[in-house]
Amino acid sequence: MSAFILGSTGLVGSQIVKTLEKSPVFPALLPLSRKPPTNFSSSPKINTLIEPNTSQWSNVVANHPNTTTLISALGSTISKAGSNEAFHSIDYGINYSVAKAAKQNGVKTMILISSVGADPNSWFHYLKTKGELERDVQKLEFDHTVIIRPGALLGKRESSIGWRSELGMWLGRVAKGTPIRRLVNPIEDFDVARVAVDFAERAEKGQLENGVTVVEPQELVDIANKLVRN
Repeated sequence: MSAFILGSTGLVGSQIVKTLEKSPVFPALLPLSRKPPTNFSSSPKINTLIEPNTSQWSNVVANHPNTTTLISALGSTISKAGSNEAFHSIDYGINYSVAKAAKQNGVKTMILISSVGADPNSWFHYLKTKGELERDVQKLEFDHTVIIRPGALLGKRESSIGWRSELGMWLGRVAKGTPIRRLVNPIEDFDVARVAVDFAERAEKGQLENGVTVVEPQELVDIANKLVRN
């Protein structure tokens, strides 16, 4: 039982790798990356698949059978990508092509870290792209499709992601622990990872119903809090 991880060097993705590393359910981890990561441990569980050309990632996935799970935290921002088209090619293009290849290669579970407000009919390109990806990943009909929609993400980023996202993170920090927290539902990167891995483990152990599960921001916070207490 092994898991592919997309976006493994990003804010949430790196935390997913760290959390999976401690999981007894997944003895092998296969992060995909354009270059050798510097933030992974030397755990023998981790076998990073290096491919500089992201258009070839679907082929990389196709060449690794007997993998049961795909977890994607791959995402950018329009500001960081440089244009709407470049953003779409990353957030939709790479994610969907890899998900499709994974499904064809026998992967049973897809965990997608999306965004609050994702909607294929949105006028806002960011949310429209996220919504289109959610819609089309569901059409692939994995045994288990889990879509996680975080609110304001908290954590230490290695680089700027644009003023809108930075503003959202600032609001999340300000709101955390106050009565207004339910307006933005701030959540730490490691808590999102904890919930994602919990769903992946439950699916692997046959404890998750087949079909699509969408986790909205407040539910995500609630699940994370329960996992901490347990």
